[in-house]
Amino acid sequence: YNEKLRNIKGLTLPYIHSDVTMMSWFVYVVQVNTGIDRDTVMDHLKQNKIGCRPYFTPIHIQPYFIDMFGYKEEDYPITADIGRRSIALPFYNDLSLQEIEYVAEKIEEGIALSNARKKEYANRTLSA
Repeated sequence: YNEKLRNIKGLTLPYIHSDVTMMSWFVYVVQVNTGIDRDTVMDHLKQNKIGCRPYFTPIHIQPYFIDMFGYKEEDYPITADIGRRSIALPFYNDLSLQEIEYVAEKIEEGIALSNARKKEYANRTLSA
């Protein structure tokens, strides 16, 4: 994924420190950049038969912690923002290069779709 996704504008990949020589991945999570609608990207992936899901729901906005401690989303705005922009991509042992390339292509299309919708909305708002 790192190689195929690294040049997609609007996408942030997992940070891997230069001293790290081996990773033990259990999930591969990317973040769409601020201003890109994660749900539009995810809907596009799902429409193209690519399983994905939001990842992660910050602990302070999970029901137990809201009920028990009264947390609000705005208590930790950076954490909440990262949670709203994160997507877990398909990740399993025999994931092929062809499948990774397909996922990368559809992510790029989803980002373009989000940008187009944002531009269309801005144009409608300005002309109203």
